Amino acid sequence: MKTRFFIFIVAGLSLTNLYAQPNLDWWVGYAPEVSLAAEHNLTKIDNNGNVYSVGYKEINVLINDFDTVLLKYDSLGNLLWQQTIGGDANASDAISDIEINSYGDIFVTGYIETVSGATDILVIKYNSDGEQQWINVIDSGNGVDAAKEIAID
Repeated sequence: MKTRFFIFIVAGLSLTNLYAQPNLDWWVGYAPEVSLAAEHNLTKIDNNGNVYSVGYKEINVLINDFDTVLLKYDSLGNLLWQQTIGGDANASDAISDIEINSYGDIFVTGYIETVSGATDILVIKYNSDGEQQWINVIDSGNGVDAAKEIAID
């Protein structure tokens, strides 16, 4: 009976910690001026506590035109910079993954949609100040290309 009681207490403590409410350090909203809607898709935190958020903003709902937005916040929730990633006009774009290297460089990948409706793989490198260093668009020629993850060393 004592063994069962002890196991119950340990399990109860584990479940209690599992469902404990985290402390909220800060909260910030994003409302782009040209958008009817905005949605968050992905968040990464670098070694300095900076937060990178990826989402999209709606440009024109009637023609399904969305652009991806990459935002960088400091550890206190202050917006440091933002980049809009948009392909051809009247087409949607998406970022599916983001990685940050030890130098603070940001690598994003996903796809851009062309006017014809095809999608091409997109890979972009930004420096820690949000300045684009390079962009690579990869088209296999089959019409549908998209990257889901990126890995850096």
